[in-house]
Amino acid sequence: MVLAIFFLTMHFLSIMHNFKTCILLIIACIALERFCHKQTRGFALHKILSSLPTSIEEFPLCEKEYEEINLLFEKPFTFLSSGGQCYAFLSHDGTRVLKFFKQHHLRFYHFLNRLDLPRLLEPLRAKQLSKMQHYSPLFLESCKIAWRDFKEESGLIYLHLNQTHHFPRKVTLIDPLGIGHNIDLDTTEFALQKRAQLCYPKFRQLLKEGDIPAAKQCIDSLIALICERQRQEIKDRDPHIRKNIGFVGNRAIEIDLGSFTKGTPTAFCDEWSKTTRHFHTWLTKHNKELSLYLNHRLKTQESNHG
Repeated sequence: MVLAIFFLTMHFLSIMHNFKTCILLIIACIALERFCHKQTRGFALHKILSSLPTSIEEFPLCEKEYEEINLLFEKPFTFLSSGGQCYAFLSHDGTRVLKFFKQHHLRFYHFLNRLDLPRLLEPLRAKQLSKMQHYSPLFLESCKIAWRDFKEESGLIYLHLNQTHHFPRKVTLIDPLGIGHNIDLDTTEFALQKRAQLCYPKFRQLLKEGDIPAAKQCIDSLIALICERQRQEIKDRDPHIRKNIGFVGNRAIEIDLGSFTKGTPTAFCDEWSKTTRHFHTWLTKHNKELSLYLNHRLKTQESNHG
């Protein structure tokens, strides 16, 4: 009896030891995956490989424009940032940003949308799909709107959503680890944009330099950008000025390509308030003159739209 209890105890301890070992291995794998994700900023080549059909509309350029773009692609692009929808790479001269869409999000969205689930789980699927709007076909439609109706205002140079034969050489991408990857652009979806300085760093720079006139020009351009979006009847589902609006020189552009929809926009004062509320608070804290100028320009636009 004693021996039986002893062997049972040893067997139980062995099971517990194996269980603890499995738990430790799982924790180690998760920690390793998180470490790698942080080091690579989430970028992996397979995440940008195309999963789109070849029947999507093409946006052709003239021969000279293709030549200029191909000249730009002769030198490597270096990893710049990772957003909700794209990985961004910077050209060698620092003037252009090459954005690759996060195809793994699009693939998962389509998989989740087509997956047969019990009726009980449908609310969960609907909730998850709602959270993933930015990764849905709405994202691609937004890119098309940006090209057709808001090209200059979004700094777009080229939008590639189809299989083509325009790019004879592969472009080299340098990832966050300094590793080079050669990408066939003819078979990969991407957008090429002008590089813009984000709004808050732009104003910090101008305030540091004491260039108030240039800061006022930037405010004027920002207002003009919102007015043009209104005129084109374009809604922005993600109007965060801190991360989605930047400046090329003193001209404001929309950096985010994936949040546009067409339809009757909200009133100018509501749109302005929604877009710039936090920016106005920031200006009030850092420069009273610019804050007052912003209020003055806002009142002028409200009277014009009234």
